[in-house]
Amino acid sequence: MIKITHAPWKEIIIHEIIEHKLDDFLQLRCIGVAPGGLGKPLLWIDGLALDRTSMLETESIVQEKLAGKLHWSSLSYALMPKFKAMVVLREGNVRIPIINVSNSPFFQAVSKWLKETR
Repeated sequence: MIKITHAPWKEIIIHEIIEHKLDDFLQLRCIGVAPGGLGKPLLWIDGLALDRTSMLETESIVQEKLAGKLHWSSLSYALMPKFKAMVVLREGNVRIPIINVSNSPFFQAVSKWLKETR
């Protein structure tokens, strides 16, 4: 029989945090997207739209991950009070998917921390 183990992250280390106005954040998702195209998705939790960038998978970063420490080189976010599964920007008719991650304890912790520290 296969043993399955769940090992949640012990620590998230965020090296840069950038807060945007929602309109600016959505416009950033349109850069390089053809008119009528689909932009890179955003994550949504509890009134925040988020995007994160992981650090490159160097040997030392992989060792940190195995020890339960997740490194993000950046976390960008904007206030987005109401969830929408898709946002369509008028200019260029670009669609930005929004993924609701409210059921994730991991992202609940990130949202709570952001709201308490920002």
